[in-house]
Amino acid sequence: MSHSKPPPGIHDEQFAALARHKNPQALRIAWKYRARLVLSVRRKFGDYIPFEDCEDLVTAAIVAAYERGATFDPSKATLATWLNVHAHYQALEFLRRHSCMSLPIETYAELPAPELARAEKVAREVPSEYMRQALQKLPRVWARAIQLCYYEGLSTPLIAAEMKIAESSVRCYLARGIAKLSTILSMAEKEVDE
Repeated sequence: MSHSKPPPGIHDEQFAALARHKNPQALRIAWKYRARLVLSVRRKFGDYIPFEDCEDLVTAAIVAAYERGATFDPSKATLATWLNVHAHYQALEFLRRHSCMSLPIETYAELPAPELARAEKVAREVPSEYMRQALQKLPRVWARAIQLCYYEGLSTPLIAAEMKIAESSVRCYLARGIAKLSTILSMAEKEVDE
């Protein structure tokens, strides 16, 4: 019994035929996958890519896929998979351009969004005096960004305006601050347990 790939879907064949001739219908077919691609990128990269930027990079991925449509081979991959690869590479490129983190770019795809969410939840639940002491151990700009975001409820653009810095810096400060805060709080939990 041989295991072969299932025959490609009708969209795959249509896209391949239309994209070879740069027919705009191919772009319409690819566009139908947009919502799924946005969800996929959000699931893979979590809060490291803001939702608005995620939508933009997925749109760019669809356009890039359309422009490279002649290279799509439905016998090797489905259209959904092929578009997903384009979106993934667009997301990595976004992180390369906008990141001020010190980790290698390849690790971003591996960073679990739930871990970041857990640290954020802990930050909201810890008693205020305890949290104030933990925030004082952070660099001042990281602590300020966290306070504006989680205690005053400001969005990234509003924090950037308040602190007079770029939005990418705000995202960087929040990510680094939450990560460091998580470490500080976990160390404090260990001390309490002992």
